Amino acid sequence: MEVAASVSVRPFTPGFRNFSDLPPQRQPHLAGAISLGSLLSVNGVRLRQSSVTAVIGDTTAVPDGTVNEQMSATKLSDYDTSQETDMENGEDRKKDASEGLDENKMIRVCDKLIEVFLVDKPKPTDWRRLLAFSKEWNTIRPHFYKRCQDRADSESDPGMKHKLLRLQRKLREVDDDVQRHNELLEVIRRSSSEVGDIVARCRKDFTKEFFVHLHTVAESYYDDPAEQNAVAKLGNTCLSAVQAYDTATESIEALNAAELKFQDIINSPSVDVACKKIDDLAQKNQLDSALVLMITKAWSAAKESDMTKDEVKDVLYHLYMTARGNLQRLVPKEIRILKYLLTVKDPEERMSALKDAFTLGEELEGKDVDCLYTTPEQLYNWIGTVVDAYNFSREGTLIKEARDLMNPKIIQKMEELKKLIVDNFMKFIVFKKLVVMMMGCLGCAGQPTEPSTEKSESKSLIDDESVVVVTSPRVKLGDGRYLAYRERGAPKNSSKYRIIIVHGFGSNKEMSFMASDELLDELGIYLLIYDRAGYGESDINPKRSLKSEASDIEELADLLQLGSRFYVIGVSLGCYPAWSCIKHIPGRLAGVALVVPFVNYKWRTLPKDLVKDDYRKQLCRWVIWITRYARGLLHWWLTQKVFPSASVLDGNPQFFCDRDLEVLKNTPGYQLFTQDGLKDRSVFDSLCSDCIVAFGKWDFNPLELTNPYPQNESSVHIWQGVKDKVVPVQLQRHVSQRLPWIRYHEVPDGGHLLVYDNAVCESVLTSIVLGEDPPLYRPKLADQ
Repeated sequence: MEVAASVSVRPFTPGFRNFSDLPPQRQPHLAGAISLGSLLSVNGVRLRQSSVTAVIGDTTAVPDGTVNEQMSATKLSDYDTSQETDMENGEDRKKDASEGLDENKMIRVCDKLIEVFLVDKPKPTDWRRLLAFSKEWNTIRPHFYKRCQDRADSESDPGMKHKLLRLQRKLREVDDDVQRHNELLEVIRRSSSEVGDIVARCRKDFTKEFFVHLHTVAESYYDDPAEQNAVAKLGNTCLSAVQAYDTATESIEALNAAELKFQDIINSPSVDVACKKIDDLAQKNQLDSALVLMITKAWSAAKESDMTKDEVKDVLYHLYMTARGNLQRLVPKEIRILKYLLTVKDPEERMSALKDAFTLGEELEGKDVDCLYTTPEQLYNWIGTVVDAYNFSREGTLIKEARDLMNPKIIQKMEELKKLIVDNFMKFIVFKKLVVMMMGCLGCAGQPTEPSTEKSESKSLIDDESVVVVTSPRVKLGDGRYLAYRERGAPKNSSKYRIIIVHGFGSNKEMSFMASDELLDELGIYLLIYDRAGYGESDINPKRSLKSEASDIEELADLLQLGSRFYVIGVSLGCYPAWSCIKHIPGRLAGVALVVPFVNYKWRTLPKDLVKDDYRKQLCRWVIWITRYARGLLHWWLTQKVFPSASVLDGNPQFFCDRDLEVLKNTPGYQLFTQDGLKDRSVFDSLCSDCIVAFGKWDFNPLELTNPYPQNESSVHIWQGVKDKVVPVQLQRHVSQRLPWIRYHEVPDGGHLLVYDNAVCESVLTSIVLGEDPPLYRPKLADQ
């Protein structure tokens, strides 16, 4: 279930239009937790003068807003590219736009619309609004798509050809959505008294996008308050019907499930069996509130009744007490232990209690805290959770028992208890935190990969007899090593652009690069993704260096006959081979894209004031020190089973923004950093050597590179997420300022895992092969 906010509509009053919020409710099928109040806020819509209104002639679709601009529109029937008709010619605007419109004028209209969609309003969200506002789009639609195709067929510039085909494809998708929403809205309008029945039949169609569309339609009637209010009220009716349907469905399902469980408990052959069933439900976290309420009501009704036999009362009492006891036991044992420890005043007694809590033994499920066991780390984490919630005033995120601990005096005691645990029971915590932070800085916490449909998707390279199992194509390099690879996109021999993708730390050739096959075929792009030395099915290079990485790429391109020049895309830590290519083989590169490239703090010209407070700088030093001098200890820690260390490989909020964490959560894939995988010391050593080369001393300083392409024969791009917690955006901005010949792009809400964003990946490709500069990803200089 996900929470969404419903809305109501105030009747129209001149000068003020707004949608006010109603109480929150559950809407399970809406995509994500959304505030429909904000989505349906007419007050938030202020469209500026747009050339699309001049083309479409949609006079009922332009909101008055608060902009003091003279808004103009032109009828299609009178459209001429050299002049526009004033918007206030009301009678002319009411005529059919297509009346008397010859083919040449329609072509000019379509060309003007193409310019609007490509330049003035390049975002699909704008397209949705414009199409929803338009009353003449049905007439223009077939001519527009035909004009896009005709211009693409006759276009000699591949960049413009791609833009036209992409516009045709993307706009058609938006257009289909708008038509589908309009059809549903028309059904609702025809049967406004049967909205509840319509919701019951078509609940899946009442999505967030539909209500956004409904808001836009309501806004389009800015000069007809009666119609605007009618549409808005219809929207509120739909929201109420959706709320009622979801609430009823949820309640019915919960009650039906609880009733079945209760009947099963009551039909038990004995009280002991019935209580055991309740215990089992609690153990499986299935002792829900509906069932407990049902048991409680049954006991309450029985004990107050003179008609109920004492035997029945006794049975219901035992069931009630069992359910109540299980609810108590469902409280995390760390919270129960913590509450007990806070009552102990004597330091020696508290230390003794901690030792007992951290000592393995028989653990009972009763109320006796002396019989509960936990680990120092788990108790430490719970204390940290409560203290952090107190410090950041996030009490509502905790369970009730944890909130009971939220007062200053208790928080002070917890801080003391936390220090006591660290000093006496957590000898490894500092080391583990270091490992967590090191992994996070490398951006390697559970990188998902792109599922493969071929046999080559096998990730196990070492079988029980330590024999390498190879299922992917490989090439043999001059020094005898093998590199494995996979191919995507257009066939190599018929492709126009050939691109090598260099994966990052802990990844391999199965990494995801979310560009659609349709785009690759359309532009004729061939992608080659290979396992870097020591990764996947490629052999280890004991002499790995910056130059060897560039040499591997060059030799791979020659062996696979990619031509004299090719493109390179580096991702995260895989950008250091790309930097090496720019330095050592610039003549072989047709273009380079560095996607979320890491920054080596050993680069001499990094400003001290920019990195002095950056904790990552010290971590990089620790990475080098551990991999050089404590590699055996690190290997033991990651593969031992005495202390839990798997968490160091999970997505850590300290290093990943919300969008990154969502990717790690929802994208299926595989992790290189499993204990079984790291047991192979050669694989582990290869990872360490990758770190040493990346974070060690380089044979050149990228910040001092001169433009290797003074004639613009090639281009270099950097793509950075503004929300990236692995590589700070401030460092990347400094790099772009030091190297103005590099084209710098910023993804406003992007994190470190940009390669899982379809729009970003497609823009990366079109920028290096077509030279496009997407306005959405232009850095905001004011923020620098």
